[in-house]
Amino acid sequence: MNQPKRYNLSKEVKKLLQEFKSQKELMAAVTDKNLGIALISRSLYTQRAWTDHLRNRDTYQEIHPHSVCAEITRMKYLVGGFITKCLCGKYALSEQEKTFFRRLAENCRGKFISKFYLTLKVHKFSWKTRPVVATCGTIFAGISKWADFQLQKAIHLVPSRIHDCFHVKRQLEDLGELLPGTHLFTMDAVAMYTNIDTDHLIDVLEKFLELFKNELPDEYPTKLVIEAVSLVMRNNIFEFGDCKFKQLIGSAMGTPVAVQTATIYYAYHEITVLIPKYGRHLQYYGRFIDDATGAWNDLDDPEAFDRFCEDVNDFGILRWEVEERCNQIDFLDLTIWINKENRIMTKTFRKPQNIYQYIPKQSAHPPG
Repeated sequence: MNQPKRYNLSKEVKKLLQEFKSQKELMAAVTDKNLGIALISRSLYTQRAWTDHLRNRDTYQEIHPHSVCAEITRMKYLVGGFITKCLCGKYALSEQEKTFFRRLAENCRGKFISKFYLTLKVHKFSWKTRPVVATCGTIFAGISKWADFQLQKAIHLVPSRIHDCFHVKRQLEDLGELLPGTHLFTMDAVAMYTNIDTDHLIDVLEKFLELFKNELPDEYPTKLVIEAVSLVMRNNIFEFGDCKFKQLIGSAMGTPVAVQTATIYYAYHEITVLIPKYGRHLQYYGRFIDDATGAWNDLDDPEAFDRFCEDVNDFGILRWEVEERCNQIDFLDLTIWINKENRIMTKTFRKPQNIYQYIPKQSAHPPG
């Protein structure tokens, strides 16, 4: 495109950016909660990746360089068998799905190793790190996308699922007047993705799809979906620097299907235990993946909430931190409180560190 380029950056700023790009001591890392970019020394970034995550031998296993080729050969065999089932098996996949798998096999042949990186939780005191495995460009990313596409057809069966803060705002406004003595609470899962046992996840996913089989589309490929999720979760191999690792337990964080599986996984416990036992106390209960909130009333049983907290943590190895009940909470992008008329009110909540990185009109981005 032989058109003159117009920059909104001065020569001094462009020179400074080039100098930063060429130096090796500092690096840029993404932060959580829309807090922008953080600069961190490369040595500290590497150290935190090891101390916070990779040296945990219960979760990650380092693969010896001589064993990498054997692992890739094993994965080729498993993936080849799965794609053959999709193309030639008895499952009623559409022609578009079969074309997707053909192109996946052609374009991602031999691409099995993902990339590991950290995002920084600078809003925490003291700051923490979140591990992410980027599967983009690998053959497992394609299989995960297909499994995610199929599970999207079942995700509406999760009664507690929250789409976004607008969804929870509408739900709370529709509650009307609450019973006297109602309080709000929040729940936060502790490192949800790495604390979901893989075998338990596959078992629960199978039970969930079986429980709602009559509400799923005709000829829904349940067994193939289970096999796809199992393939993605049990073969999460990635590299960090010149080292290769395999994730032993937990959901493969960073893969497309991770959000749906994590949502459905705990939903089975909610449907079979929490809601039947404590539904009369819960005037509202909603969950956005690993964050949940509710409106609780003791009624005639003051010890019910303690039993609820025990049952919340009685599901696999996943643990939740349940905050004490109160009249005002911060949840997602909302501040939620109960007013004097026992009605729930909301307003927008923003963390004090939010830097509101909106793209300005005079930006050099393309007009689109």
